[in-house]
Amino acid sequence: MMNVNSLYLSLTKLYSFLQTPLLNKFALPPLQAFFDVTYRCNLRCNMCHSLSLIEDSFAPDNNKKELTSEQIIKIILQLPRNTLITFTGGEPFLRKDMVDILTSACKSYKCHIITNGTLIDEKTGCSLIELRSRSLIMPGLMMVGVSLEGPEEVHDEIVAKKGSFQKAISAIKLIQKQKEHLRSLYPMIHLTTVITSKSAPHLSYIYSLAKDLKLDYCNFVLENSSVFSRDRQTNNFSSLYQSPSSSSKVDQELLRSQLDRLEELASNNVTPRIRFSPVKISQQEIVRHYSTGLDPKDYRCYVPWSKIGFSAFGDVICCPHIKIGNAIENNYDTLWNSLPYKTFREKLKKEKSFPCCPGCCYSEYVGRGEKTVD
Repeated sequence: MMNVNSLYLSLTKLYSFLQTPLLNKFALPPLQAFFDVTYRCNLRCNMCHSLSLIEDSFAPDNNKKELTSEQIIKIILQLPRNTLITFTGGEPFLRKDMVDILTSACKSYKCHIITNGTLIDEKTGCSLIELRSRSLIMPGLMMVGVSLEGPEEVHDEIVAKKGSFQKAISAIKLIQKQKEHLRSLYPMIHLTTVITSKSAPHLSYIYSLAKDLKLDYCNFVLENSSVFSRDRQTNNFSSLYQSPSSSSKVDQELLRSQLDRLEELASNNVTPRIRFSPVKISQQEIVRHYSTGLDPKDYRCYVPWSKIGFSAFGDVICCPHIKIGNAIENNYDTLWNSLPYKTFREKLKKEKSFPCCPGCCYSEYVGRGEKTVD
């Protein structure tokens, strides 16, 4: 099976890398757009750094309004047709119109949605299958990501809601059954796990579970406050120079053992493929992240030349820390090459990375000549 994920990552890096010396502050249209369609969530994951934002989104006196489906589609339609659209949150399916948004987007764009899986019933699952892409180059739903943090008891404890594991597994089986019936490759399904002290002992279990379910990818993400700092986004570049808050400590020998076991399992199987975030990261660097910490010099970021983000309120996000304008007030293309965006690119090109970058899932490890695990 073609490694679609690696192909896309290589394309993104090449696309960004060629632009940086040639175009400097200016950028060609983005290859990927992230839409945080809501900050509401029905779970309370204990490693989530946006819990205050989630709680605020349910507050009766919250005067911030989420984008309507019409506003989201209007923004999407401004993007080039080759843009991959990723929907995330919060929990996207808390929006009653999420399937409608997907239906509109999938007509012209390749789409990807990340969910905790607990709200995907049979009707929603069938809708996702109907929206599937028919080939790699066709529009439609390309991938569904489901968050899973360990075996049932561990997962339910981490997300603070009993029964969540079984609901997520049921959603995955529902989609897989329909895919097998239709003999369809799409939507591909990946599991995403944040490596924490509670999930670390179970990384090989998660991989084995994904294999049993015949899934396409396992995505293991470093715990990092930068990625989940949506309640602290600002237009002040000084936030780039603040190091992420410390991750939970993980037993080094246990983590090494699990990473070795993952490597062994992956070497014996074509699928599921393993992806670590940040990409190209070494096993030694993963261990360092949870012990001694990381060095910004070992990381690079190409995001402002290849990706763009939109908050649930329409803010344009060029980095987990930085917002630049609002897509309701200005067209995306006006903001994409606006002075603040160009300034950010110029700073990043000069410094290559910032203190906030190590461990961020959007970055790339260029490190110390060590064998990578991606």
